[in-house]
Amino acid sequence: MTKVVYEWRNRTAAHGYGAGLGAQVAGEEMERIRSKHGVLSKTTVVIEASNKNNPLHNFFEWNNEKAAEKHRLSQAGGLIRELRVRVTTEDKEQKSVRAYVQVAPPESEKASYHPIINVLNDNSMRLQLEKQCEVDIKTFRKKYAEIKAVRNIIREMDIVLGGDYV
Repeated sequence: MTKVVYEWRNRTAAHGYGAGLGAQVAGEEMERIRSKHGVLSKTTVVIEASNKNNPLHNFFEWNNEKAAEKHRLSQAGGLIRELRVRVTTEDKEQKSVRAYVQVAPPESEKASYHPIINVLNDNSMRLQLEKQCEVDIKTFRKKYAEIKAVRNIIREMDIVLGGDYV
């Protein structure tokens, strides 16, 4: 059997609570959890990681007060991302779009959520949103490039966007 080599998608994953948690150790432990439970899910990972001797244990915040605050912040982000606003396009078509998008305004280095209408009417913030769109397209391509049925969608995106976003 071929040995599987694990790596982090990006460096920030390795610098969470479990700084120093190697991708290989994490991957092998997740495979052990999948084999033991017959499925790898968030629940099975948390159950197994709750054991202080588990290599994934320090990746998680076990202080319930801190964890609750982080969870509420995550919920707030989800709430903001899910809110939609109905707009009328130049063609008089009604569309539902995200009410708020995350960008860093020119006077601030920290990103926050802003009304989509304001972002589209501000050159600096609109350019940031367009750059994020390019990043999202690259991420989409990398994530789904191996799926044959998606390749045509990727080709069509390249045609419409006028380039190869790999």
